[in-house]
Amino acid sequence: MICDKEAEYLLKKAKREIFTARRNLEDGLYPEAVYDAQRAAEKAMKAAIRITGREYPRNHDPSGVFGEIMLKDLKNELPKELLKSY
Repeated sequence: MICDKEAEYLLKKAKREIFTARRNLEDGLYPEAVYDAQRAAEKAMKAAIRITGREYPRNHDPSGVFGEIMLKDLKNELPKELLKSY
């Protein structure tokens, strides 16, 4: 169980958006499926940031903070191939 209520809420929303993305994909609504999948990824990244005890940016691009966490805090746990470009 996640201790951070906001992270838990964001993950629930991300799961709902993935469900919607899958349905749109099955219906052939590709732009909508991509949009919903992108929103789900955004919410999942924000949840991961909250779980680490940090605040995420209040915009639609948490990738900078997420990447910083991945590189600084989890560097020893990431596959070496992933770190080659950094």
